[in-house]
Amino acid sequence: MDDIDAWRVADQLIKSYGDQARMIAAQRADAFLYNGDVDGFHAWKRIANALAALEKREVDLNEVAH
Repeated sequence: MDDIDAWRVADQLIKSYGDQARMIAAQRADAFLYNGDVDGFHAWKRIANALAALEKREVDLNEVAH
């Protein structure tokens, strides 16, 4: 999975799950790791990192607006 795909999935998770998106990504990463799928684990960690960056950006924009 490349970065653009991770960002796309992250965006879709936010649209689908809102504030729960990071938890969903973490659960999926854990499930892949538990099942021994290291590539799947790394893909979901990349998605979780994209989610964190999107949330930080949102917070930073809100701080500028106030």
